[in-house]
Amino acid sequence: MSGTDFSKQVEVIVGQMKERINLAIGIAADEKYTFGEGEKIFREVLAALEQYQCCDIAADQLVNFSKVACFRGEWRKALALAEEAVEKAVSGKAKADANANLHGMACLLLENVLSLPVDAPEAALLAEIEQILTPDEYTGALRKTAAAVRNADSEKRKRMVDFAHRLSMEVLRQGIRQEKMGNKNAAEALFRGALPFLNSKRAAVVQKELEKLEAAENG
Repeated sequence: MSGTDFSKQVEVIVGQMKERINLAIGIAADEKYTFGEGEKIFREVLAALEQYQCCDIAADQLVNFSKVACFRGEWRKALALAEEAVEKAVSGKAKADANANLHGMACLLLENVLSLPVDAPEAALLAEIEQILTPDEYTGALRKTAAAVRNADSEKRKRMVDFAHRLSMEVLRQGIRQEKMGNKNAAEALFRGALPFLNSKRAAVVQKELEKLEAAENG
């Protein structure tokens, strides 16, 4: 078979696979079915795409399917699908798109998890999210929340303040984690990001830690 014939065959197969993917997405998004029923069809299609080395198309569809998983409340699955998209992408654009989706998904799930009760089972996802998000993304989420608090009406304000407190404590935890790992610049950025949201007692402790980090940096 010539290269042209093979390309045409791949084009036809990809067209057929996209129809099956749309079916899988439709089933996975429909609450009349389980997410797993849609995923089973999706995995069959994904295997076929990989067989024909359509890796970027597979990555793009994994991005789409991760969003469906998030919509259905399958948060851990959503994160896993988003990570798989990054792994399968080949071209620079596909890799960048998949990576942007992964980080966007992690930011969204951070917000979702911290909106739940502290003892919710989904809190275990924070350990996975911290492997993805950068210190800048944590502090950026806190700045975004602070802006939302300022603009919230009285009805939503208390809920937003409570969420900002939860997020600031997570940012502080990430600062402690980065400091233990020896990443002093990241730790300092996270501590500074959390500082305005802490109560006076905790803020005093963090301020002392910042002074210690600065002293160590200045030799």
